[in-house]
Amino acid sequence: MHGDVEASISKMTSSRICLWVCLLFPFAAPAVVDMHPRLGITPEKRASLQAAIRNADDPRHAIFQLLRERVDKPDGWWNREESNWNYGRAYLATSAAFLYQLTNEHRYAQLAYDSLRAIYDDPDPDRRMPHKGYGLSRATVGLGLAYTWDWARDAYDAEQRDWLHQRITEALDAWPSYRHANLETEHQGSNWVSVCRGGELILLLSAGQEASRPERYTFLKQSLSSHMRNFDELGVSQEGIGYTAYGGTFLLRALLALRNVGDDALEAEAARHAWWKQAMYAGSFSNIADRPVRGWLMSGVSGPAIGDEGWASLLFGFVPQPDLPYFLWWYNRHMGPASPGPPESRFDPHRDGQVWAMLLYPSDSQERDPTRVFPTGVRGEAGQVLLRNRWRNQGDVQISVHADTRHHSHAWDQPETFSVHVLAHGETWLGGPGKERDPQYFTTLLVDGRHARDKAGVADSGILKSAEFFPDGALVVVDGGEQYRQLGVTSAERQVLVHFHPDSDDLLLSTLDRIQSEESHTYTWQANLGVPGETRQVVRDRRFRPVLNQPFIFMGGGWPVCSVVGELPDAAQSPDLRLRYGDPIRIQRTGTSAELWVQLTWRCVGGATDSRGAVVESPHLDAKVSRDENGNLLLQRGRGEPQALPPVQ
Repeated sequence: MHGDVEASISKMTSSRICLWVCLLFPFAAPAVVDMHPRLGITPEKRASLQAAIRNADDPRHAIFQLLRERVDKPDGWWNREESNWNYGRAYLATSAAFLYQLTNEHRYAQLAYDSLRAIYDDPDPDRRMPHKGYGLSRATVGLGLAYTWDWARDAYDAEQRDWLHQRITEALDAWPSYRHANLETEHQGSNWVSVCRGGELILLLSAGQEASRPERYTFLKQSLSSHMRNFDELGVSQEGIGYTAYGGTFLLRALLALRNVGDDALEAEAARHAWWKQAMYAGSFSNIADRPVRGWLMSGVSGPAIGDEGWASLLFGFVPQPDLPYFLWWYNRHMGPASPGPPESRFDPHRDGQVWAMLLYPSDSQERDPTRVFPTGVRGEAGQVLLRNRWRNQGDVQISVHADTRHHSHAWDQPETFSVHVLAHGETWLGGPGKERDPQYFTTLLVDGRHARDKAGVADSGILKSAEFFPDGALVVVDGGEQYRQLGVTSAERQVLVHFHPDSDDLLLSTLDRIQSEESHTYTWQANLGVPGETRQVVRDRRFRPVLNQPFIFMGGGWPVCSVVGELPDAAQSPDLRLRYGDPIRIQRTGTSAELWVQLTWRCVGGATDSRGAVVESPHLDAKVSRDENGNLLLQRGRGEPQALPPVQ
């Protein structure tokens, strides 16, 4: 009896101590139990996945078939003509170890082990190793060690397990002394933080060493927490969607690993950033021309694609439950069973993306169309506005307007204030700049041929003054802020009026630039057509007799077939305007204070087919844009247009 009381008191005391430790040290390591797998695969999850393999109607069955087909051809993961063989070997090891968990076939565990041994016995020319060299490669190759140890360890003999454990310990011992400028900043804003700190954290958790390395464990979590604060509420960062997705595949895997081991220290911070919502507005239902990768709205230094390496699939783990059916609708048409391209291009087919597609795909959820439920636009504190007319097919219209309100050092960035990008009808219409720095690659306003100082600084950012969303478009107003004041003007403002409709493929895009200055400058409205490296033909609109600043036309190559007519609504009253017919399109005016008003109208044909394969034309838009008593842009909807209904509340 006395012993029982003593034991009870001891338990109560221990519980109180644990409670105080958790309250005082929220990033501290929980107690570690040496059980594997720790990361992502529970007995219940394994049983669910194995049942999916046997059920041809379950989407995860198709993912398994695609993944197994890739893993059964290991030579396809890398080749000696490239310099990063070890990346392919590491991702192959992860994928093979995952298949071992599902099939219990020892050949997959052996393939994972052999792939890791080859990293050390036959390294690539750059010698990308988990314990030395370039930080990004340490993290990338280290993932192969982490997941192979966690998912296939039980298949190995003592000698193999000892070798793996030595390699993991060697890598973990090496990380604390590694230094790089992108990792040393107070803001922790570079994608390097996601990759390096996230990769190290995953490796540490796979080995169950959070208790034996408590200070490092706490440091890694604090670093990732600081890093996430560089994303706004939509998950937008200054680096652009490509680097958000690249680094994010490490960040989200690290967050999932923490969740798997029962550590929720970063859950609240992660929930503040809706990366999934940014994806729903920026990720398209079409492929890049001649490439089986999905198209995205360009931002930051990103191109028109993100590589399809797991980002879309990993986001399943971070969508609030009420929004999951709508995200699933987007995913199924962006990357899932209803997405474009051949089957082998689906479910994030690059690197180990299909592993995460299979692990996280919510087969028990029913999809729902976000159209007329989600608003036509969203905005975030980083100053990016994302617009979308519907979630239907590759004819969807997607637009971004940028105020670029944030900047920090030691990370990719572009001066994007006033930038407007259009992705629609299966192609990028207005894009740029990617990683190009020359002003000619931007769709923006130039002052004396420049859009920013030669070296943009912390203060060189704009201001998002307002963003009004309508059932059939939006009106966005951006103040040029310090970015344009540094170019010698007193003030600059851009209004962007968008008119579209969920039942139409047409688009009306009108911009009004207002510049105030005490000195004379040359102001240039510029549109970069397509993506950097593309050149499109721009011709005069020959339906009219030749006049000064005649409307221009350029064509697209997607589906539906669309043409764009550009015009200057006040050209007749502005003989000083000069229009350059070419790519990029430039409209110039010289003076002190000035206005530039440009209107682009997309008219499309052949947008859909009926059950018999006949082309069914979508309704056309015939709205007009005028100016109100204050000179602001004002939309006048056409009488014959279909009425757009407001989102369901």
